[in-house]
Amino acid sequence: MFCGKSRYPGSSVGPSPAAAGLIRGSSREWSDPGSSRGSQKRAAKRGFFTFMYYIYILYSETSDLYYIGYSDNVDRRLSEHNNAPYNTFTSKHRPWKIKAVFSVSGDIGTAMKAERFIKKQKSRSFIERLCSAEKADIPVAQLVRVPQLRD
Repeated sequence: MFCGKSRYPGSSVGPSPAAAGLIRGSSREWSDPGSSRGSQKRAAKRGFFTFMYYIYILYSETSDLYYIGYSDNVDRRLSEHNNAPYNTFTSKHRPWKIKAVFSVSGDIGTAMKAERFIKKQKSRSFIERLCSAEKADIPVAQLVRVPQLRD
């Protein structure tokens, strides 16, 4: 017995649970997939959007420190690092400025592996070489500098 979908294309067994309003929040997902970050990711899994993930390198002039992270929205993350109301590592070394942004891929796993690889190097000179490079081949991904986000 089938629930929601027919095995024959073009025929209908009835409305899907989302269309019938049985799944909480589903009407918002279908009407405005850009209304929240969570719904964007759910829509991306369905094939409506493709995300690009980025590795970003921040620099604190006050503490002379670098910070490496990944995100699908670098501007939002920079704002969070500079304005978080709670106590974090980045809140202790404000203000942060973007030194470099690299596009990694549409896969969050690849972005996480690339970030972890860079952090494991524990090398300031390695990070500074990345900041000055246009492209970087690291074992887990090929990083390509995003030109519009340069300092």
